[in-house]
Parts: sequence; C-alpha cells; structure tokens
Amino acid sequence: MTKILSSETDMFYEIIWLDNKIIKVSWYEKTDKKHILTVKGKLKTCTCPMCGKKTKKRNGLHEVTMVPLWKHLLLSDGNMIELRIVRRTFRCSDCNVSFMEKFYFEAERWERTKAFDDFVKFSRWHMSWSQISRNTQCSPWTIHDILKDIDDNALNKRWLEIMNELKEIYLGIDEHSFRGRDMVLVITDIKAKKVLAVLNDTTNNTLSGWFNGLSEEIKNKIKWISTDMNKWYKNVAEKNIPGIVWTVDKYHLVQEANRMVDDVRLMTIRLIKKWFMTEEDFIKRKNVSSKMIKKKENSKI
Repeated sequence: MTKILSSETDMFYEIIWLDNKIIKVSWYEKTDKKHILTVKGKLKTCTCPMCGKKTKKRNGLHEVTMVPLWKHLLLSDGNMIELRIVRRTFRCSDCNVSFMEKFYFEAERWERTKAFDDFVKFSRWHMSWSQISRNTQCSPWTIHDILKDIDDNALNKRWLEIMNELKEIYLGIDEHSFRGRDMVLVITDIKAKKVLAVLNDTTNNTLSGWFNGLSEEIKNKIKWISTDMNKWYKNVAEKNIPGIVWTVDKYHLVQEANRMVDDVRLMTIRLIKKWFMTEEDFIKRKNVSSKMIKKKENSKI
C-alpha cells in the first residue's frame, strides 16, 4: 500500500481523469490487475439535493465508504483502475436535511463512473460485448446496461453525410468478427478510405435494408462494389442498384492463387517421392522398414 503524497503533480490526476481541485486521492493500492484509489472530496461546501443551496455545515465527522469498488478506467497494460469512494455527510442549514455529498464523475448507476461508460461505448467498435466484459472484469449485464440505449441505425445515418460529400463512391463490403463471434458487416469507401456503415449481422435482409435507406442521388454516385468471392452481396447490390459493376477483392484472389500453388506443390512432391525414387532412397527406405520389422518381432518376444 502506497500513500499519495501532497507533492504529487497535476499530471497524476490528468492521467486518471479526475479534477485535482475537487477530488483528493488519499491512498493508492496495487493488486493483481487492479489499481485501487481511495477518493475523497476537497470542497468545504456541498449543494443540498432538496433546496439546491450550498451549505458548509457538516453532520459531525461521519464519513461513509461506498462498497463495492467503482469501475473507472482500463489501462493499456490490462490493469483496471477502481475507486474506493469515501463520502462526507452534510446537514442543510435551511431545510435541516441530512445528506451525503455526490461527485461530478458518477454515472447514472452506482458502481461505475462516467469515464468507464465512455470507455465501454468506445470499445464496442473494436471489441465484442463479451470481450469488453472480460477485460473490464465486470458482468455482461453491466455492459448491456451501458450499451442498450445506443441506436446503431442512428449512427449509420450519420455516415450518410460522408456519402453526400463524396463525388464518387467505391463500396467495399466485407465481414468482420471478433475471434469468430459477433460477426458484423463493414461497409467502406475503398478510395476515400472511410467507414460508411457497420451492420449488426451479415444477412441479406440487413444489407438490403441498408441499400434501401440510400437516396437515389447517393446510389447514382456508386460506381462499383468490391466483395470477397461470395456472390450473395453482389446479388443484393444488383437488386437495389441495377447494372452496378462488381469486382472481387485482390486480397482474396491472391489468397486463392497461393492456396492453389501450395496444393500443386504438395502434389508434385508426393509424386516425386512415390514414382521417382533413386537407388539410394530405395536402399534407405528398405533399411528403415527392416528395422521396424525387427522392433515389432522383439516387442512380441
């Protein structure tokens, strides 16, 4: 256990996303994959939740340590910063109501901060929900509670502004998965190198619904589409945009060509070993087979 000294610079508070003028970190603990910070308030006044007036009157020296620890931030090394919240109690001088102080960084639900909610919302673009749950060491229900109100269709509509600004559109359609789970469909503009949409699944109905949401002006800008060697996406695009040019991603062509070359190489090696053996190879193989026969006879004895 290490105590945070008063001589610590403001850089420490900037790293952990806390305001040094309002919050004081009194203790720091390091455990397995956790950094635990004990957090207290520094202001001498507090706003009453009933009448909205500020008061300095303390309800004695009573302090309440919140349980459990609050999720705050996930560091790049995989360690989680968790906060041990210590609240002071105040009594309003006007309405005589006793209450505990509340901090600015608290989320709507207890046990996590606003910074943690923002981190989860950002991580959803490159991690699955289950992976976020494992990395942050919290339950899947907590992740669901944070992400349940996000409307992916509303986010996809924001990308329509990018398509309106482009003069020509060259679509790239491909799947993306997180270690074989949560397969999504990513639509990009290959030449502009911009993401245009991320669809929740790879079904034809979902992709067709996205094409139906495009205006005729945007559809006329689409010059061609590039997909893998699967023709399903090509058929959906042709139904919505007749006469569109379809190309196959060069990566998939090179990958298929390399696979065929490897197959031919293996077949050639097998034929050479089987039908074009030299006299030395034949003698070696004969000696090996005779040794194997002797080993089997000795084991039977």
